[in-house]
Amino acid sequence: MNNSFSISRFALLLKKDFTENIRLYAIGSVSLLFGLATLMVLGSPLICLPAEEGGAIFATFPIYYLFCLSLCIAASMMFPQFRTKQGRLSVFMLPATNAEKYAEQIFTNIFCFALMFVVCVIAAEGIRMVVAPWVWGDVEASFVVNLGSYVDHFSIPIPKEAVAFTQAFAELGITPGLFIGLIVAGNLCSLGVFTLGAMLWPKYSFIKTYVAIYILQIAFSILGVIAASIFSSFDWTQYFSTRGLFIGLIVALGVGAVAAFVASYIVFTHKKVIS
Repeated sequence: MNNSFSISRFALLLKKDFTENIRLYAIGSVSLLFGLATLMVLGSPLICLPAEEGGAIFATFPIYYLFCLSLCIAASMMFPQFRTKQGRLSVFMLPATNAEKYAEQIFTNIFCFALMFVVCVIAAEGIRMVVAPWVWGDVEASFVVNLGSYVDHFSIPIPKEAVAFTQAFAELGITPGLFIGLIVAGNLCSLGVFTLGAMLWPKYSFIKTYVAIYILQIAFSILGVIAASIFSSFDWTQYFSTRGLFIGLIVALGVGAVAAFVASYIVFTHKKVIS
């Protein structure tokens, strides 16, 4: 077997994974669908409010938060076989390169899970449209809602009250594209860190990685306070613009994401069967 990346071997790894875990994936998908549908039905009086009354926010941000959290959990569950010696042995005995095995897990745990989550959100919204009117009936007069109408959980209309807020950022050169870039870079960095955690701590990976991140945040916060007190008289606006700092943060998070994924791959290639 050569060391190059083979699409055919990658496809065989995918087939093997889905064949062995199809029942687990099916149960997970149904559970996610049921959980999302329950959340949407219970929150219908809020998510069905007009956008100017906050309905778009209630419909979008809880789903977005669950999406990011679920992706991090899925990333932390890469190579569950590493929890046992026999499992590690089975992984390294597979007739495929390390790059193919790693890419297959990234594709399954991140890309496929993200697609499944989106499909479940769309299906759960369909369930909510049918069930919510039956559960809630006539809501209180203070709510102006249409429980049976379709709600888009993937768009965030900007309320009229927020126009001045967004214009203020636009005057500083911070466009919606930069906000989206910051969100994407931050999420990719988080995924990379939890992927690295999956390689370092196969058992209870999500909890251990979360605790490690929390400790680092405390440490950086303390360093930030110390630095702020030392350089309190420093006027950073003379050297950096708000837009420049924004772009710098996006670049830093992007570099951190790449570094985390590369580090997780390196740790994976150096895993020991016996430990």
